[in-house]
Amino acid sequence: MRADWHVERGAFRARGTRWRRHDGHSTNHLWRGDGPSGEWLLKWYRYPETGIHPEPEVAQFLRSQGYGDAPEFGARLDQRRGKARITRAFVQRWVEGASAWDYTVEALRTGVVDEGYARDLGRCVGELHAVLGSGAVGTPFAAMAWDAVAQQRWIGRLIGGIEQWISALGGERPFAVPEETWSELRRDWVTGENGWRGRVEQLARLSLSGVQCRVHGDLHLGQALERKEDGVRRFYFVDFEGEPTRPLAERRLLDTPLRDAAGMLRSFAYAVALSGASDGAQQTLQEAFLDAWTRSAPILGSAWRSCLDGLAWEKTIYEALYEMRHRPDWLWIPLRGLASWR
Repeated sequence: MRADWHVERGAFRARGTRWRRHDGHSTNHLWRGDGPSGEWLLKWYRYPETGIHPEPEVAQFLRSQGYGDAPEFGARLDQRRGKARITRAFVQRWVEGASAWDYTVEALRTGVVDEGYARDLGRCVGELHAVLGSGAVGTPFAAMAWDAVAQQRWIGRLIGGIEQWISALGGERPFAVPEETWSELRRDWVTGENGWRGRVEQLARLSLSGVQCRVHGDLHLGQALERKEDGVRRFYFVDFEGEPTRPLAERRLLDTPLRDAAGMLRSFAYAVALSGASDGAQQTLQEAFLDAWTRSAPILGSAWRSCLDGLAWEKTIYEALYEMRHRPDWLWIPLRGLASWR
């Protein structure tokens, strides 16, 4: 079957644009372009899947809603074979800004715990979630009430992550983990001595109300670029791909905005750990972020804090698995987080 190519056009115009390779921390191929229509970032997806890619889809929607805190949608290149569609490339406006990750780590290293910064970030994340749930009924961006199906999907995803973690513990010990620690981890998780089964059961019984909407899916401090607008600190949010290890269709599902908040809480934990700051600094930044986020985020249910704790636990398990496979020198950070859940 012959493949057809289709370009969905936004503000980008190819004529006169000069491209050069961009070395960014990405699993995809990146180019930076400059031309009559401005500066652009071209992302050529290294591992394309059949289906609509969430990143350009979200970019188009945010622009249609007049949201200015994400890079402008430039263009999307799709390959079509019959009814199947594969997004091959995405062009978005090039944006400048210091990442919230770099700022937070450096501030903590100098002894500064910037609550105001965390509050500004929380406010902007909440505003992002409000827009992501503002689509018209019948569109992929229409918010819905959290229901039993969403609850079952979340618990299934949580159990799946735990099973992967336990399976990984049955493998070879990473060089960065002492043998005694490794044996303790195996005992705790394989036998369930740390009570993970009971915790899952508690989360499954939660009567979680509130909304489900489209979310970022892989939000952390590195995905927020600081900028100033009329003297007010704001942030560009980037990389709306979701967790790249998950199927494309799953990354487009509605979810609780608490998932993104949990990702930010864990990112603050990483920043504190790598900077050598105190646990008190972590709690201060996390609470400042949450205080501002809850004031501007979509409606949350009465059990939102318990759910948030469960999502942060799930994220920590995901981090442990990721670090074991890719950055064993950093594995101690999520392991420290998991130890606090006992």
